[in-house]
Amino acid sequence: MVVVVGWTQVPKIDIELEWIFGYRAQDVPGCRAHDNMRYSASGDIIYHSAAVGIVLNDKSDDLGEQEGGGHQNNPYSQRFFREHDDDILCMAIDPKGRYVATGQTQSSKSRKMKPNVKIWDAESCR
Repeated sequence: MVVVVGWTQVPKIDIELEWIFGYRAQDVPGCRAHDNMRYSASGDIIYHSAAVGIVLNDKSDDLGEQEGGGHQNNPYSQRFFREHDDDILCMAIDPKGRYVATGQTQSSKSRKMKPNVKIWDAESCR
């Protein structure tokens, strides 16, 4: 075991969320968690995992095919809505597919914080 004594500086690292692997499909008591994946107006797939709203974009039509049938790059990208501080349990999309409403459980970080709903734009994730 190596112990560093006298370390006074915080490392200069910028961490950026690149990809979320995961999807909650089980029922939560009192919630229909299996009914939580939708399409946006632009055809992106919207879903959630833990406390993050995810917008998945399939750009495979834009990339073209390489020899051998493979894509040059990953044909998918994700955008994230990260304004919740605990698990999202339900989601709804407006009829035109532009706005998303996500509802979370009561915050485990602050029991004073009640369960809440956030409304956000599917294109900008704001």
